[in-house]
Amino acid sequence: GIPLAYFFIESNNPHQESLVKSLEPVACEHKGKINFVWINATKCADHAKSLNLQDINWLAFAIQNIGARNKFPLD
Repeated sequence: GIPLAYFFIESNNPHQESLVKSLEPVACEHKGKINFVWINATKCADHAKSLNLQDINWLAFAIQNIGARNKFPLD
């Protein structure tokens, strides 16, 4: 399958919309090669830990290739 790029951001972040929008050009450039999603960091903190994002300061970013069982957290 296609790898997933996770962008963790708190839903109450006043810059949420502009931060998510700032990734659109990158997502479009890599369309079909990687899927980009943003995740509510408050509700999904455990998922961030499963991606090896240890000392989590929201914003956080990780890429997961489920088929190859690889995780690439951005520290």
